[in-house]
Order: sequence, then C-alpha cells, then structure tokens
Amino acid sequence: MQQIDVPTIFDIYILKTSGIPLMTGCTMTDFCKARMKHHELQSGFFGALFSFSQELFADEHIQSIIFENFQINFLIDPFTEIMFIVVHPITAHVETIQRKLLEVKNAFLKRFPDIHQQKVVNQVIFDQFLPILKSINISKSPLYCVVT
Repeated sequence: MQQIDVPTIFDIYILKTSGIPLMTGCTMTDFCKARMKHHELQSGFFGALFSFSQELFADEHIQSIIFENFQINFLIDPFTEIMFIVVHPITAHVETIQRKLLEVKNAFLKRFPDIHQQKVVNQVIFDQFLPILKSINISKSPLYCVVT
C-alpha cells in the first residue's frame, strides 16, 4: 500500500481528557458526512477511551487506533490534559500527520494558554483558530468549525 506524502485528514478534535470538546474541525468530505456525523459523540467516545486506557495502562498514552480504511492519531498534553486527535485515511503518511498534530498542539496552546483552567468555554472563539490550522497545512480540504 503506497502512502500519501501530503497530509489529508477527515476531522480534527481538540478536547479535554475528560471528553469535554473544545473544538472540532470537519472537512465535510463524504467520509465525514457518512461516518462522523455526530462530533459530540465522538468527543465523548475519545474521552472514555482515554480514561479506559489510563485505567489499564496508567503510564502509557494512547497514540493511535487503526481501522481498515482510516486511522485515528492522538497527542495528549499531560500538563493541560488536552487531547489533539486527527482522523485520517489509512494511506496518509503517519509521521507527517504526527508532526502536523504537534504543530497544531503548539499553536493551540500558544493561542489559548489558559484554556485548560476554564470551566466554561465559548467555542465561537475557536473560529479564530481555523486560519492557524490552514497555515499549518493540516488538511488539503477546507476545515469547518463544528460547535459541539
């Protein structure tokens, strides 16, 4: 199976490890429309998955889940307890995705340094982050902010 060098994603999630969604970026591709319709449910699932993995493997962080046609990559910031998650085609170059995900994490925490301390988050402010995501070139397709 040949891997694609250009990063292509279906969705990006930024959420607290508790599962509270902070931002979801969706490409509105056919994949996203067919499989990832309920972003708020996926956020809860990712939070539960993180908690479950912590229960079983306390010193280990989940890094990826591989399905037949797509993969989910995770990057957890232990200080802020924020997860950065990307859903992408199985053919995507994983090292490129991971590098871009690290860029997203760094840019997000620079733009919103105290977000982890807030109890209530105004998700509309994350529209400001979409141009930053575009500048990082995390997706060939346009991303749309999904308020969850």
